[in-house]
Amino acid sequence: MLFPKRDSLRCGLFLAHRPEPAGFELFVRIPSLVSVGQLNGSLQIQHGRGVKVFAATQLTKAYKVSVSPAVPLLECAGTGDLLALSDHLASQTDSFVHGMNLFAAVESVGRFLFPREPLEWGGRYWVVTDVPVTPPDRVTAVIEWSRRGSLAQWHVYEAELPATLIASRWDAYEKMLAEFFGRSIRPRQPRAYIVHPSPHHLAADGAYVYPQPPEVLYVRRTSNREVSVEGPPDLLADTRVTALADDWVQINGIRLGTQDVAILINGVEQAVIRIEACDLIQPGGLRAHTRETRWDLLMDTPLSSEQLFSQEVRVECGSNRLAEHVAKINEGWILSGAAVTLPENTDKTLSAGGFGEIRPESSRLAENQDGEQKAEGWHQNSQSPKGTWIDGLIRAKHGPQIAAFVRDFIATPSQGNMQKLGPILTSPLMVYIRAAAEH
Repeated sequence: MLFPKRDSLRCGLFLAHRPEPAGFELFVRIPSLVSVGQLNGSLQIQHGRGVKVFAATQLTKAYKVSVSPAVPLLECAGTGDLLALSDHLASQTDSFVHGMNLFAAVESVGRFLFPREPLEWGGRYWVVTDVPVTPPDRVTAVIEWSRRGSLAQWHVYEAELPATLIASRWDAYEKMLAEFFGRSIRPRQPRAYIVHPSPHHLAADGAYVYPQPPEVLYVRRTSNREVSVEGPPDLLADTRVTALADDWVQINGIRLGTQDVAILINGVEQAVIRIEACDLIQPGGLRAHTRETRWDLLMDTPLSSEQLFSQEVRVECGSNRLAEHVAKINEGWILSGAAVTLPENTDKTLSAGGFGEIRPESSRLAENQDGEQKAEGWHQNSQSPKGTWIDGLIRAKHGPQIAAFVRDFIATPSQGNMQKLGPILTSPLMVYIRAAAEH
């Protein structure tokens, strides 16, 4: 009932790249069962990091469980109505084996590819293996291959297949790479992308989440193939799919409901639409306090530069690991358990990335001397917790230059500033950037 069409799109096994600390995380996604109705029973997951137990009543939202690479990856046991879910998760994770495990990489997350799934020309993949892999020279002459890091004691490589090849050598290269990866290689498949309106957010499984059914969806397709919609009949009774041009399709009439709706091209799922109530982005920052004042680092500092300088400031980070990270990137702050502190009569400038910052207003404006308008835009963005949050996220992931372009777009969401974003436009982070600009 939960996975009626294509297991690979709803796969529960993911690999995520974590730049801080450098490395990768392997996790299993436990799906929400809210659309199924009232259930009984429990689900127990045992893996190298311990045991997790979920009651059926807890699965009104999706959970992710971090696991260590091992064979078998985990053991599942279900009771009552969750026995089928236990069997499903076990069958998916049983495909993780010794040797090469492949994940289709998009941004910083990779979806596990089952052994029956082919690779695609032009695709980017992460390879997780328990032993070092050195491809033959004839393979590296065709593909891009590099070591990306580690996952516990396992190795992680990145492989990028060429999008085009010399026609006379196509068959030979295809046979050689199919033998190396242990699976077939197929041409790049047609794709369909939801362009407008932006979802409220992307769920952990990649679903496009909207608080209310969108009146219209605009979908762009990479080739002139049929775009269709699948889901429960009561949600699609009024749905109409209209081709606007070779590249564009308009979808109207999706109704409110508790079950997912899928967008397909040539009968292959491309995106999952989910309608559920959710608060607008409300990121939480670190908490700072003096003897008399407390504030969230995503909000404006309630003290003047002189007051900050003269008082002791303590920033509660919530965990020793996060406090160590903040102290590491801010020279001079004193680490004290799960907090960092600066004594009175010292500079209080602090940057905690997506968790917020303490920066006197004058120093913010000094960073932007390219004109009065840019300085004003930065000031406006500094008032927005969402702007501060997304700025830290972009800075850590894409660097300060791209972060500056994002700040410009949030302050002034013009067509010119949007064009500066480049590859960020197709990033999952774009939905949050638009939300920060619109609110």
